[in-house]
Amino acid sequence: MLNGKEIESIKLDEIDTSKITDMSFLFANVSDDFCKGAMNASESKKEALKNNKVDIDFIIYSCKNPVKRQDFSGIESWDTGKVENMVSMFYKAEAFNQN
Repeated sequence: MLNGKEIESIKLDEIDTSKITDMSFLFANVSDDFCKGAMNASESKKEALKNNKVDIDFIIYSCKNPVKRQDFSGIESWDTGKVENMVSMFYKAEAFNQN
């Protein structure tokens, strides 16, 4: 897995996103309380989230590996034509370049 500095150094315009179908929580900045709730969720709650096309495993990954990326240069070139889920893609993002 990548750490925060490695993630920040990835050039977004060099990523082929043409086959990605789920970008939920991709750049989420989730709180400790949210993470505790996700990690301690009952199996029935996890199943309910999955039924609503929310990837609980990715939420838990986001909790363990928080993304604090602020520079999103190049994201405008992403091919999102096959993406079916962008739920909370930028959840709680507080600051990033807005060019």
